Amino acid sequence: MRLEIYSHALVQKYRTSLVTKAVFFQLILFVLLVISPLLIAYRTSGFWIKEKYYTESPYVTYRHETIVYVKTDASRSLVWTTYSELNSVLSVEGSLSTPLVESAEIDNDFDGKNDFIDFSVSFPLNSGESVTSVNAYLFFNYQLKLFSRVEILGLALIQEQTESGAHKLSISGDLNFNQKINLPHKGSNTDFAGELITDQSANFDLTQLVQKYNSRNLTTELAHNFRGWQEGASSDNIFVLDLHVNYPEQTLRYEPGFLEELKFAWIQYLSIFVIFLFAFDRLKTFVFQNQVFPTVPVAAGTRRKL
Repeated sequence: MRLEIYSHALVQKYRTSLVTKAVFFQLILFVLLVISPLLIAYRTSGFWIKEKYYTESPYVTYRHETIVYVKTDASRSLVWTTYSELNSVLSVEGSLSTPLVESAEIDNDFDGKNDFIDFSVSFPLNSGESVTSVNAYLFFNYQLKLFSRVEILGLALIQEQTESGAHKLSISGDLNFNQKINLPHKGSNTDFAGELITDQSANFDLTQLVQKYNSRNLTTELAHNFRGWQEGASSDNIFVLDLHVNYPEQTLRYEPGFLEELKFAWIQYLSIFVIFLFAFDRLKTFVFQNQVFPTVPVAAGTRRKL
């Protein structure tokens, strides 16, 4: 009885001239080996990642720039703004009001980022008067710093109305980041940090203001989680608008850099390349062993193992 205690592979070499069918066959297989996995990986999608996602808590600060427009059941309009020139225009029209305004931004976890703002504005009304609609515009500095440094002018827009008059409106919502384009993976973008209100003349139009803002590629939006009217006229002839605006963590879409794309692309290419490498090796063994293309076999040698 004999035991096999060791084995090794034998290498069979095949030689031919420079310009032969065998050389041409080898070149074709080499090109196919390199190109085919690339084409398959690319055509099956997901090879070159064009966008990815990450989360970040933004840096948000209230700019103390606001426009509040309310309409009463007596068909009277009251407006308050933080823009002096615009106030002068409104005072001529007789619609300017002087409310009591309070605001406070809170950083609960002391990480240097505000978590929310509490904003309140109280309008004096005539006796028995109540409010039927409210339009409010609050402006913020909104910054992202984790990947690229992005700074935009944020807007929280409130447009609410009720069929019956009310003396209080409470709103709690999130200031969410909206993007029509992918963020860059590095660098800075301040293209949308410019002022919106550049014309404080009599031609000022709130509708055009909103349209101009919505045309931007990077904006913010107040997503209302809760809104509640307290109907009827108040005993103290005051209308109160209470806002609680959270600054939540955002899921952001960005365009990855070349090295990050390559990190995910090469493993897809390699996984398909290995399959072609194995298949082509079997094909070449069959072709040369059976002399499909004439070559000169050379004495077999020992294949060394690493």
